[in-house]
Amino acid sequence: MGWLILVLVIFIVAFIVTIKTDDYRYEGIQIASGFIAFSSVIGIFIIACFLLDTKSDEKATLLKYENLKTISNDLGVSSETTLEEIISMNKKICDYKIYANRFMTKGLYSKKVGELQLLEVPEIMKVSPIDYE
Repeated sequence: MGWLILVLVIFIVAFIVTIKTDDYRYEGIQIASGFIAFSSVIGIFIIACFLLDTKSDEKATLLKYENLKTISNDLGVSSETTLEEIISMNKKICDYKIYANRFMTKGLYSKKVGELQLLEVPEIMKVSPIDYE
């Protein structure tokens, strides 16, 4: 959300500078501020697309979380791929916990995913320490 506000402020400032520099003496400033305003509009559009994509990513992540929880706890299926997916999901949950509460990235990360409990590695997949003696 913070990025959207920042880019919006840049757009407003650049747009005002573009309008205020109508005189021919400020042609370079007018061209530069017009370019910045145009770039800001593109940035606003891109950030808005990311904000809209957050909801679908949230649903997919929650569904994958429930599937991994079922596979690891209930079925007891052990494989290298399942272990990698559990580690990947735990990393994603940790990232969401961090970024969902920051002002600049608040709307880009879901709080629901950040509030999930970390998945535990099933006992079957845990490796015991190596005894060298």
